[in-house]
Amino acid sequence: MAFNDIPKIEKYNFYVELAFRRAQKVSLKYPKRLIMKKFDIIKEELSKSLNRILLAYPNIDDLDPFYNKLFKSTLQYVPIKKALGSIVWADRKVSEFHKLYIRKIAFQKSDDKRRLNKIRIEFYGRINSCIKQIRKELELLEESRRIIRNFPTFKTNAKTVCLVGFPNVGKTTLLFKLTGSKADIKPYAFTTKGINVSYLNKIQILDTPGTLNRIDKMNAIEYTAYLAMEELADFLVYVFDPTESYPLNEQIKLYKRIKKYKKKTYVYVSKRDICDHFEKELSKFKPLNFDELEKLIINLNKD
Repeated sequence: MAFNDIPKIEKYNFYVELAFRRAQKVSLKYPKRLIMKKFDIIKEELSKSLNRILLAYPNIDDLDPFYNKLFKSTLQYVPIKKALGSIVWADRKVSEFHKLYIRKIAFQKSDDKRRLNKIRIEFYGRINSCIKQIRKELELLEESRRIIRNFPTFKTNAKTVCLVGFPNVGKTTLLFKLTGSKADIKPYAFTTKGINVSYLNKIQILDTPGTLNRIDKMNAIEYTAYLAMEELADFLVYVFDPTESYPLNEQIKLYKRIKKYKKKTYVYVSKRDICDHFEKELSKFKPLNFDELEKLIINLNKD
């Protein structure tokens, strides 16, 4: 889902002034018809603007489980739902005012410009007041839009493999070896600031940020990685690195925690060529070599 395509949500006066400006351009000979035409344009323009917001903003409850949980963990779900409801309310009120003031103009027995102008000013005032009432809701929706547009973009219906493990253990390097997707790699923890995604024979491979063994104290990056594992992955590849600064027993502890997701989990050991003294200790996890792992991933679409 392309969340970054959601258009900017402006402040309330932007929509009011846009509608009024377009109405101002109308020119008709008869005063009553002229004012009714202005009212029509204002109603149509505001309705168009409000409905554009509703149509462009994600339908939270219909989102894929991954994005639904990410949204609810990142943003104010209930206030945002109420804000979207306020847009519907404002659109309905604009229509009600339009009908009311069109009747008022139609029932005037003469083209008394002063009387007609008084009705026009009253209509404009009520429309402005109506849209002004949802100014905070519009601001909340724009604030949330700026957050949503930075959500990672995944194919939620694609076969997916997640590369998981401690920071700086070689997940991003493994992604490059599998797919040719080169990311910026730094020699310190949490070098992956988001989730890198690439593809091997249409299989989606996610290089998740280094996850530490602290389920109850996850930061936003770690939580996104856990959601990807829980909601998107067909299977996980847990990467061990015996040469890293994280003790092997801590890496094993995290591996066992990851296994509780009840996902198929395979083991890959990075830098095996320079740390064969750990081979016996890790052999109980039946680690795959690179060729075995590549073949496993390629065959995923055949399952």
